[in-house]
Amino acid sequence: MPTLLAERLRNEANKRGFTQEKLAEDIGISREQCGKQLRKTGLIRVNESTARGYERVFGLTRQELAKPRHDDNDMPSGWNRVVVALSDEELLILRLTAMRYKKNGHSILKMSAVLFTIVAELQLADRAKRLAAAQFDSFLDGFDHLANAVHGMGQIEEALSAESSAIEARDLTGATFADDEWYDGFTGNTDLFEDFLGRMLGDLAPDIYEPRFGAATRDLFEEQIEELTQGDALARMVLLKGDVHPRELASIPLEERIAYLHERCSETTREAHEKREVMLANIDINTEDFVAADGGANSD
Repeated sequence: MPTLLAERLRNEANKRGFTQEKLAEDIGISREQCGKQLRKTGLIRVNESTARGYERVFGLTRQELAKPRHDDNDMPSGWNRVVVALSDEELLILRLTAMRYKKNGHSILKMSAVLFTIVAELQLADRAKRLAAAQFDSFLDGFDHLANAVHGMGQIEEALSAESSAIEARDLTGATFADDEWYDGFTGNTDLFEDFLGRMLGDLAPDIYEPRFGAATRDLFEEQIEELTQGDALARMVLLKGDVHPRELASIPLEERIAYLHERCSETTREAHEKREVMLANIDINTEDFVAADGGANSD
């Protein structure tokens, strides 16, 4: 079922001068039901018809109605509202993570600084351990991203010095390495932190992680999303845009999920899907034109 933020509904109704009776009439629900929804706090569940009614009356999407207004000034003392921009994919991954560990997205975001610190320190400790075990008279295992570790035995000391300086500076990604310190022939992930995350996820959570795009933050739950949507592009967009929360699909038989997701698709989501399909079609056309032109040039 769609979820909306009660405080947002209340603020939008007050802003537009709605009486409870008038709002209920325009949405198509009883005055008692409307009052109950407006009196609550936090996210509330409403049925599809009610969600569409609020969207129509307020001229806002359900995604917008699930978030506080930027200009809300009713925060308790000592609290701050921070707006974090997340892509559709990142938000869906957050929801699936919350489901997996039976937490809510808000709790995970509140813990993000602590969790990031732990993982960052684990990565630095892992690199420091490899640095301490490195031998000057042999190839440096795990340092094949550094030119000095690959080009010759006499330059290994420089490679170890560069890595030591990077660790001391808490450089997680390798940003402090100069261009000539990176090995040109290195084919791995040139973001050392992303590489570490990928290796950790591969060891600890292989059931939800399979390297695809070279970024661990984008490769989580890809197989699960594909299973939930049965490979259907519109169904996937419905999940990405939040028309349906992944947990809603747990009670829907596998063979009925695509139809269910299509039925719950909002007009906004359908338009986004159609735009994406047009964009992909144009990419295919351009690629074919390029190949044809390239082939013609070679044939002369």
